[in-house]
Amino acid sequence: MNKTKVITLLLISILIFITFVSGCNIVDTFKEEKPNTENTLVWHLSSSNVTFWDPHLSNSSDVVNIARQIFEGLTVLNEDGYELGVAESFTVSSNAEGVDNTVYTFKLRDDAKWSDDKDVTAYDFEYSFKRACEQKGDISEVYQLYIKGADKYINGTGSKDDIRVKALDKYTLEIELNEPTPYFMEILAMPQFLPVREDIIETAGEGWETNPKTCISNGPFKLYSYEPGSHILLSKNNSYYNKNVKVSYVKCLINTQNKDINLMYDNDEVHIMRIFPYGNIDEESLLYSNYIGTSYIVLNTDKKPFDDVNIRKAFAYAIDSKYYCEEIYSDSMQAYGFIPSDIKLSDGTPIGEKRKDVDYLLNVSSEKARELLNIAGYNDDFPQVKLTVDDENYGNIFKSMLENNLNIKVKLEVVTFEELIDKSNTGDFEMITNSWRADYNDSMTFLSNFSTNLNDNNFWYNQYFEDAIANSAVTAGIERDEYLIGAEEILIEELPAIPINHYRMCYRFNDKLLENLKCDVLGNLIFKDCILLSDNIKVNDIEGLENDENRNIYRFDNRNRIEEIDKNGYFEDSAGYRFDKYIVSEHFELYYNSNNELNELYASNSIKTLEEEYDRILSFLDVDEENMPVVKINMYDNYEALRQNIIKEQSVDYEDKSINVAGYAGNSNTFYYTWKYKNGKVGRLAELDTTVLHEFVHNVTMALANEKRHDSWLMEGTAMYLAQHKDRQEPYYDELLEQGIPEIYTLKVPSEDVYKYGYSMVEYIVETYGREKLVELLREYGDIEKVLDISESEFRDEWVEFLNDKINY
Repeated sequence: MNKTKVITLLLISILIFITFVSGCNIVDTFKEEKPNTENTLVWHLSSSNVTFWDPHLSNSSDVVNIARQIFEGLTVLNEDGYELGVAESFTVSSNAEGVDNTVYTFKLRDDAKWSDDKDVTAYDFEYSFKRACEQKGDISEVYQLYIKGADKYINGTGSKDDIRVKALDKYTLEIELNEPTPYFMEILAMPQFLPVREDIIETAGEGWETNPKTCISNGPFKLYSYEPGSHILLSKNNSYYNKNVKVSYVKCLINTQNKDINLMYDNDEVHIMRIFPYGNIDEESLLYSNYIGTSYIVLNTDKKPFDDVNIRKAFAYAIDSKYYCEEIYSDSMQAYGFIPSDIKLSDGTPIGEKRKDVDYLLNVSSEKARELLNIAGYNDDFPQVKLTVDDENYGNIFKSMLENNLNIKVKLEVVTFEELIDKSNTGDFEMITNSWRADYNDSMTFLSNFSTNLNDNNFWYNQYFEDAIANSAVTAGIERDEYLIGAEEILIEELPAIPINHYRMCYRFNDKLLENLKCDVLGNLIFKDCILLSDNIKVNDIEGLENDENRNIYRFDNRNRIEEIDKNGYFEDSAGYRFDKYIVSEHFELYYNSNNELNELYASNSIKTLEEEYDRILSFLDVDEENMPVVKINMYDNYEALRQNIIKEQSVDYEDKSINVAGYAGNSNTFYYTWKYKNGKVGRLAELDTTVLHEFVHNVTMALANEKRHDSWLMEGTAMYLAQHKDRQEPYYDELLEQGIPEIYTLKVPSEDVYKYGYSMVEYIVETYGREKLVELLREYGDIEKVLDISESEFRDEWVEFLNDKINY
């Protein structure tokens, strides 16, 4: 055999071997499970667009939520606290100066791998921690607070070598702290302490984490694909040391402001979503976290009049936090301290069990509030004060409470969230709303916000408070608990801020599709232990409700019910009720079920009534016909079917608020109603006329003004005023006065009272100020001071006088 033939045969053999090997890889690749509806958990992550998730660039909730799924730190959070993650063990010792409990030495797991199967090492953590110190703001601040030498590097007086984080070998990491920190293991579970890979970041540069080829991670999941403006798809990380991860893929939906997530959930297009439950929706599968956050109003004690503790307590008495929790921020708990009640002490006891009741935090009292103003030297000469907020709706609630209960003037300053943070940090405020969600599982995450030594606050200082905080750092167990409790008691007594409510996370999920879904002690979802029951998944090809650029608050229902009825024989709502017939008129489409012989009669009558009153209602509210969409109407022949659809599509159950709903306009171009009431009574035609007109007025109001939600009294009062044609008799006004006239702020959200009082409030506006002022008030979403040039307190007084005049007329 000649040399050429030998070489040729050798090359052929090599090619055959390569083909065989590569062929095996191709076969493996084809055998790999691809994402599909049966193996993919769909998570509604955010209505906002998410464009990056590098854990060292931001601690926003969206970034953190993704980062926690694909990266893992030395410790991780579970349902009760922290557990070791990449760290296998640790020891705590003294530093060179002999200060106890300041040096942490970690031994890393030797089976911890990156998603490209390389080892996770102590050098990765050293690089990551020092990289995080390069960032500005909250990311590096936590290092500055706790890690020795980080402050020098961050403020420019030292180098990276001064940061006391050092890899002693491949699997040993040493961290030295500024001072003893009993909760440091909880701190390490924060996303700022997640590891990243130096070689990847230095090579790929900015945006490395958005590319599946360069997003190398070490958590239970890894990046599979990224569709900007749509979703982030994660897949199980087969290199992760825990081989018990059951979910193959997690699809994280983003940028969903133009989608109806409730409807997508009902059609199994979304499996889990965060909600803000309102009323009793026990029928749903809900996962609740502990109470993990506190909202409060900060008072600048460096500025008059809030340098006087009597003034601060007067303002606390004027805030109706019970009403706020029950009616405004539902599912939250009235705060009678700054630390959420579920945060535990060293023996596992929730701190709320150790806290004493405080009258001025729990009970609103206009009388006591005004007495304290008098003690402070004020009668009717209290100066106007400014409340700075980033949410105008919440701000108006607090403004109304303070003005009504203290008889003072409050100026509302609405700023962006970034401006709010800046004003809070620099002390550029008199009163300012604030909120803090725990970023580690210890009382100090809340108390540190009020420490000048730890947080450089510019609005309050108390040496006793600072001493208690300092002592808590060098003690443990019950002794440390006593210092923490004592520090909060000082806050409550001195009141540099008024705590309003404690809040928690609530997730809606389908327990027929998901098993073993958990959230950790701080409310973050844990997917690695979750099981997706793929056999129960159904996917309907139904488009959701959407907002368009002209309807950015009240959603627009673009479902084609008529097409579905013509094609399938029926249209099914979110709760399973079927409509198989419809009536179409010039301005309306009405759908009903043919099984009940009365349905056609009621449907025809409703369409007739609506068309007859159409021009009158649009004319009264100054809405052009060209701005009104065709209104789609679901007519039900039983109350419970209506109620269940409202629960499904709106996550609302008004029955828990003692409101018996006969109709509901949930979107700008739809409303639902029933002709059979909760008590089984069949409504008379005249009553049904009032119901359909009432809901249609809501649709027209949404066309008039749609950038914000209207106050409930104004929305319902206008609907009643235009829908009810019978005259009100004098006993009606007597009844209102006898029952007592409520404060205006209590009528801004749905309740039985808005129906009781709304009509007369609108009647008073129309008869005193004219129809045009009512329309203007609707366009300004109930801003009485702006439109009528009087305060809410003055409006209430005039309204009471109007009622008395009606009786005496």
